[in-house]
Amino acid sequence: MDSTLKDRVKKFLESERISNSEFAAIAQVSVAYVNSIKKNMSFEMLDKLYKINPKVSIPWLLWGIGEMYCDYSNIVQQLQDENAILRDKVSLLQKIVSLYEQNEKVKWSFM
Repeated sequence: MDSTLKDRVKKFLESERISNSEFAAIAQVSVAYVNSIKKNMSFEMLDKLYKINPKVSIPWLLWGIGEMYCDYSNIVQQLQDENAILRDKVSLLQKIVSLYEQNEKVKWSFM
């Protein structure tokens, strides 16, 4: 794990083959500002890094958790699949409740 935010930003920019001066131009800040990043970063700067490559892992950038890159499309697909399964379960439960209610009506009609 890279120890500081500055180290991770540097590693990310190197991986993308972008110099500090190029990133400064993209982010519309001075090179001195980019070089001064130590422990925190504004949302705007984080957004600029994300726009360079949307597969960059935000938890990795901020806290050094996980890998540098994350394929969010896989996560989205997994969530969509789980959502479809849950919808099917809800539909099945609704049918069970409906059958139960019909059964109760039949019971009461014989009393």
